Amino acid sequence: MSLKNTFCISKILISSLCFLVLSCVQLDKKPIELTELYQKIYPNHMFTKSYGILNDSDFIGYEPNQKLLPPEHIRKDTPSWVCAPTQQFKFELNDMGPSDDPTDVENKHNCDFLIKVTTENFIFEFLPRRAYPIEFCREIISDWESLAAGQSHLCVAGEALSDEGMVGGKMRRWLVYKKIKSKKKCLSLFLNDCNKKTE
Repeated sequence: MSLKNTFCISKILISSLCFLVLSCVQLDKKPIELTELYQKIYPNHMFTKSYGILNDSDFIGYEPNQKLLPPEHIRKDTPSWVCAPTQQFKFELNDMGPSDDPTDVENKHNCDFLIKVTTENFIFEFLPRRAYPIEFCREIISDWESLAAGQSHLCVAGEALSDEGMVGGKMRRWLVYKKIKSKKKCLSLFLNDCNKKTE
């Protein structure tokens, strides 16, 4: 093989390698741009990056480009989203003891549940608006665990309530739970509260 042919082949290989490197950089960059876009458009409803889980359908009816508000002043009819690596999510059940209902002859227990998401600066706690039968809490937590299995990231949405002070150097923020979503599925507390395209 001549020196000229060897030079041409080397040049082609180098050009191909540069193209692949640039392509990888662009592919890696695009999702980052998209995940940060929702934070810029909906600063009161997207507290973190979306990690490619959310899409435009998750923000139907939202007001874009609002000034940053404290949680108690954020619209309650448009839930706020928190997304994070799955290992930063914690699902908890709180057994509240027997029901106070005098007609409950079976003396069933009530409960509430909690999704806690710990990020760099916040501890987000998603709570129910009321108590539920303990069987329901066990079922919903089991559903959450199934949803999270094998997923690198999750997103959870709720009505922002208030900031409850600092815990371990992080702000503790309370929200009323609405729905939780991964790249494979969405689960909501109420019927038709999820993006139908992901169900």
